[in-house]
Amino acid sequence: MKFWETETTNLHKDKAAVKDDQGNILSYKELNEQIHLFDCLTGFRELVIVLVPDKNAASGINTDSGIHAARGTHATRGTNATFGSMESLLGYLSCIRNHHIPLMLSENINQDRLMEYIIKYGINAIWMPVRKKTELDKLCRNRHIPAIYQCICSYGSYSLYHISDVPVTVHEELALLLTTSGSTGTGKLVRISYKNLRSNTMNIAKSLAITSYDMAVVSLPMYYTYGLSVINTHLYKNATLFITKSPPYSSKFWEMCKKYEVTSFAGVPYTYELLHKMGFHNMELPSLKTLTVAGGRLGKKEEQYYTEYAMKNHKRFFVMYGQTEATARISCRPCHIMNKKTGSAGIPIPEGEVWIEDQDGKRSIESCEIGEVVYRGSNVSMGYACSQEDFSRGYDWGDILHTKDLGYQDEDGCLYLIGRKDRVVKVNGVRIDLEEMEKMLKKEYGHYEFQCEVEKCAELCMVKKIQIRVSTNDGRKKIMDSTEDILVSYLVEKTGFGRKFFHVIMET
Repeated sequence: MKFWETETTNLHKDKAAVKDDQGNILSYKELNEQIHLFDCLTGFRELVIVLVPDKNAASGINTDSGIHAARGTHATRGTNATFGSMESLLGYLSCIRNHHIPLMLSENINQDRLMEYIIKYGINAIWMPVRKKTELDKLCRNRHIPAIYQCICSYGSYSLYHISDVPVTVHEELALLLTTSGSTGTGKLVRISYKNLRSNTMNIAKSLAITSYDMAVVSLPMYYTYGLSVINTHLYKNATLFITKSPPYSSKFWEMCKKYEVTSFAGVPYTYELLHKMGFHNMELPSLKTLTVAGGRLGKKEEQYYTEYAMKNHKRFFVMYGQTEATARISCRPCHIMNKKTGSAGIPIPEGEVWIEDQDGKRSIESCEIGEVVYRGSNVSMGYACSQEDFSRGYDWGDILHTKDLGYQDEDGCLYLIGRKDRVVKVNGVRIDLEEMEKMLKKEYGHYEFQCEVEKCAELCMVKKIQIRVSTNDGRKKIMDSTEDILVSYLVEKTGFGRKFFHVIMET
């Protein structure tokens, strides 16, 4: 059974598919009934934006979860449970189930950027919180664009709004659209196929030995490929997802994990750093058996800390590596070698292959030779989309991905990452293109010169902040005192990062 199919076995139909921290439960039978939600979209395969709540966004529980079909011919009464990101989960699964193409975005996205995605990519509908519609209508008026958003159907606090009846030609294999490079503008999208989803889901589940007895806490946003893979793999194995409104760095989060007997937690290096400072090793979490980390390099001190914690407490600790362009995961370090291969990103996931190429594109034969990491597997995505015309394209890269990451393999085939070929860095698990950021700043503030760099924590080997050096290209002009605040506010708006992630240095 694939996680987007509606059939379920009698063995699992009454099993909990999703639980929340209020005690609400949605069984697999109920989930499979609810993902018919977008049956009301008819006529052609539609492009649908699905807005996903962030953990930092406040969200309430709406128990009025009837489904109201405004465009279809039926209305179905659903379960009385809507919680956390339940609505966005159902929106995503309903798109996949009905062969529409979801574009996953944060509900906290800047409204101007959201409108740019809608126009640039010919979006047909948007699944979003009802409270967001007022903001979008206002933006349409300000841009002198007719607000034609008709409500098609609703579930809980979300509604599906019609935008356009103009079909966009899409490839028959195109299943999902995700953003890449942490963008500083309306960035390119990664085109992911049904084959990619199927392959990565099955092979990650195999690497982590996920079973129907597992319960994974939803600790990462669904617009993030790592977070989405946690959802896909656990639904595929008929496991349970647990949704809580509390963030992982709060004691309430772990109290809920203990109470509801969560077995699996996934986080990025920055999250693990915060948990270390909280004294994670002192927490009593008897049901927790699996910890996974991806989305950047974990510092040596942190890696040793969690390796020792896992060994002492009989847990499994997996270090993983991947890219959105590979749907999610490329490699995984098995927990039985976690104390022998410190710093390693592990071995390729099942059915995948990794090798190293030198600067001339030749495959390295010697172990520990540094070069570009290259990956082959059926989870390699179809390629990028920079316009709606690209949606009709097939597999641009075949099944081979040149990652632009630098690294080497040891004599046992374990992969070690040491840097990048380009100026793309990861901050809190999200990729940022420094060159793109410089161009964006220069376009907006042409009378200044910009140089973007990263500030690293030497102890943790992690990117902590983006440093922006500002100078004037005209010696007769001075940099105003308010420039720093103006630039930081602009970058926060464009990237979605908090102010603390930017350090502006004025060079006079």
